[in-house]
Amino acid sequence: MLKTYTIVLTEQSRNLLRNMWASPVLYLWFLLMLVFSVMMGAFLVLFMVRNEITFKVGDVVMSLFSLFLVKTVSDIHKYFTTSEALVYPLSTQVSHRRTIFEVFLVVFWVNLGLFVLLSSLFSLFLVLARIPLSYPVEYLQILLGILLSIILGTCFALHFFSPYRLRLIPAGCLVAGLWYSQELWMLLVLLVCAVVYLWWSLGTVLSSYQFVARKKRHKEQFHAKVENIRTAIFHKETTILWRERLLPSFVVASSFMGGFVGYLAVFGEDLFIPPNLQEMAGTFLPGAYLVLGIYVVIIYTSVFPSIALFLNEEHTVWILRHLPISWDMIVQGKAYTMLLPFIASFPFLAYYSAFMGISHLIFSVWFLVFSFLGGMIIAIPLGVKYIGKKSDILVLYCVALAVFVFVSIGAGFEMVFARRWLSRILFYIVSILLELIALRVSLSISSSILSKNTGENNLRNHRFLLVRPKL
Repeated sequence: MLKTYTIVLTEQSRNLLRNMWASPVLYLWFLLMLVFSVMMGAFLVLFMVRNEITFKVGDVVMSLFSLFLVKTVSDIHKYFTTSEALVYPLSTQVSHRRTIFEVFLVVFWVNLGLFVLLSSLFSLFLVLARIPLSYPVEYLQILLGILLSIILGTCFALHFFSPYRLRLIPAGCLVAGLWYSQELWMLLVLLVCAVVYLWWSLGTVLSSYQFVARKKRHKEQFHAKVENIRTAIFHKETTILWRERLLPSFVVASSFMGGFVGYLAVFGEDLFIPPNLQEMAGTFLPGAYLVLGIYVVIIYTSVFPSIALFLNEEHTVWILRHLPISWDMIVQGKAYTMLLPFIASFPFLAYYSAFMGISHLIFSVWFLVFSFLGGMIIAIPLGVKYIGKKSDILVLYCVALAVFVFVSIGAGFEMVFARRWLSRILFYIVSILLELIALRVSLSISSSILSKNTGENNLRNHRFLLVRPKL
């Protein structure tokens, strides 16, 4: 009973422990930042209570719903769509609906447990701040929103990574209903509908397992002749980016984020900021929106590709190990590939300037370049460290938090040292030059890590050959 549940949960636990053992500092950093984030949320509630600022519970429900929806989609894609451990359970006499349901149970309890843990820590901070916890209806609304996000996230992942994407229409209707109203009765109705939709989905989504959307191949008109090794690696990685449709998604995401941030910079103050705080917040809100918008863009266009370039070699590390190519060339060739995501992130500037003009253009260009290079500096060594291994999504979260601290420090230094035009331009040039030097050092460190990991693997294989008995 619940054998698939045990298999998936065991694999998930072992993978998490393996990554924590391999990078204890990284996961300790993530834990500290998580606690700090919850503490800042409690401080924000304390500030709003003492200043008699009202906020809508529906906004909190939608925010947490979006976060857990994205995490659930990622979990289902990892533990079902691309999971190799499910080959055996799906090939037995056990009902496929039951097998998929047990995978859903793992994701459900893990995400619900994470919410309970974070909400308990949040409540503890509120108690220490002497804020009364007399909000049972509001907490129930948030809890129902979390349950709805886990169920709909599962349905989104099951149908999106399948050849039948029209089955996503009911999920879109349910999300639209939540957007229309976040009242308690509406959440209950949507939750019942989502449970029915999930039960129907579990019996129709076997085609999503190991699903890969493939393009129709066309006859090659010519053969590209590549003489340089780094250029060959560049061609190979960019081909993967085009095949997986990542580059168009970078352009769309950058354009959407640029327009969204520009809209918030113009109209966000009247929409989201209470009247008694508009005078205080009006001076720094446009810059804060810009910084956060660029941060989101570089997480998607810089951090994620920098890690994925090496994690994608999970099944091909043995090929790299036997190529007559130095590790420096491999790392540098993959780093050259980041030129295309870098270019794809520039539509953010165009769409943001459409709302704000060119008043922040110089700062925007510098901060985008500064943040993109910072994301590469931090992410590439960690991607190399996990090459050939099954990573955890927490690695991406940890790197994202580290990059946030890095770019925040950079923005703080810009505010301190760049007070005049001459000092500002000088600061921009010096900071980018220092980052280029740091990037070169980061690539060298990555090559050393890659060489060390491969040397350990070769030594392990050599020891195996020495102790293998003769046949």
